[in-house]
Amino acid sequence: MKAKALLVLSAIAMLGLASCSEGGTSSSPVDSSEESTSVSEETSESTSEPEPEPVRYSVTDSIDDHVTIVGLPETAEEGDVITFRLAVDPGYEFLDVVLVKQGETVLDLVKNENGSYTFTMPASSVTIHVETIKDEYNVKYLDNGALIAYENIEYMDTANVAAHVEKVVNGKPGYHFVGWVSAEVETPVTVPSVTDADFVVVKDTFIYAAYERDEID
Repeated sequence: MKAKALLVLSAIAMLGLASCSEGGTSSSPVDSSEESTSVSEETSESTSEPEPEPVRYSVTDSIDDHVTIVGLPETAEEGDVITFRLAVDPGYEFLDVVLVKQGETVLDLVKNENGSYTFTMPASSVTIHVETIKDEYNVKYLDNGALIAYENIEYMDTANVAAHVEKVVNGKPGYHFVGWVSAEVETPVTVPSVTDADFVVVKDTFIYAAYERDEID
């Protein structure tokens, strides 16, 4: 009986030790791929840099006081399509073609049907070049309907009325020449005058010889 009891106790003890051994050595497996992905993401976040800002180049103009540019931006990026308009003061016109220059290089410029201009921005600053000249108008001097003189006068310049007085030859009998009149100059001249400054030309103009009746004693 003692021998059997000892065998039973020994078996129980051995079972207990085996149970403790299994419980003490168990652990959850580690997924190495998840750990590697986590480290890679952290490294990527720490080394990434923000996207650089697009480079913008200046757009300037070289124009005189008689031109206005509408719709021209101060800066633009390479590849931007830029459309602008030009307004010229009355009495002036373009001296030459409109130019868009990148340094000394002339860029392609399209004139649209509506009168605007379009070009594509290069990877450099550009300048719009526009020059104007005064319009020139034809001034005709009439004496009783007959053309006795003519001249070309630039916008806002004065006609040379004093120089043409001697050409008046068609006065009616009983009348004498007293000066020139015109309703087409900047300030209409209704009181006869031979002073150049009174006849400021702003368009094609007719200037007429004026007469008064002779006094009869």
